[in-house]
Amino acid sequence: MNRMTKRILAVALTIFIAQFIIVAGYQALVAGQVNWTYIIISTLIMLLLVGTTAIANRRLEMIQENEEKNTAIPKD
Repeated sequence: MNRMTKRILAVALTIFIAQFIIVAGYQALVAGQVNWTYIIISTLIMLLLVGTTAIANRRLEMIQENEEKNTAIPKD
C-alpha cells in the first residue's frame, strides 16, 4: 500500500469516526433517540465524497507532474 493510499484511508477513518460521534451524540442529546439509518447513510455519503475528492486530487497531481516532465524535455 503506497503512502497516498494510507493517507486517504487515515482521513476517511477520521471523518467516519468524527461524523458518527458528532451526529449520534447530537441526536441522542437533542432528540432523545438516535436515527441509525440517517447516521449510516450520511456517514457513507461523507466517505464517498472524501474518497472521490482524494482520487481527483491525486489524478490532478499526476497530470501536473507529467506536464512538467514533458515541458522539461528539449525539443529538436
